[in-house]
Amino acid sequence: AVGQATSLWSRRMTSDGLGWAWGSKAVRLLGEQPTGWHVPMEGPAMVWSGNRYYLFYGGGPWYQAASGIGYATCSSPTGPCVDQTPTTPWLATGATTAVGPQGPAVFRDLNGALRLGFSGWLGTVGYPDGVRALWTGLLRFTNGQPTL
Repeated sequence: AVGQATSLWSRRMTSDGLGWAWGSKAVRLLGEQPTGWHVPMEGPAMVWSGNRYYLFYGGGPWYQAASGIGYATCSSPTGPCVDQTPTTPWLATGATTAVGPQGPAVFRDLNGALRLGFSGWLGTVGYPDGVRALWTGLLRFTNGQPTL
């Protein structure tokens, strides 16, 4: 898909999570042109907060410092969704000590606090000298905006 537009899709699953629900169809949540900060777009994670769903995604090549994490707001798990970060990432190098954040995952810790896990370089970008590490931070929503 290098140089081609990418999309994020949703489809209803069975209650056991092992297959597609009868009659469900894939629905495109987000798509973009083959240029921009978030090419390629991958690794979606969705969470409910307040009165909407938030869809976090990784954008840009994971092996570069310019990659980041963007988000969209959605009215349901099958959309429609509106990208809130079409021109710049929500979480980027410089916003944390992680360089080139990617791969968002939303979860609750043992105390019930909402967290965002993601990968990022620790210092030097790229192998063999760089270290790709797991990072986490408290995820909050203030006035409809996610903060880390």
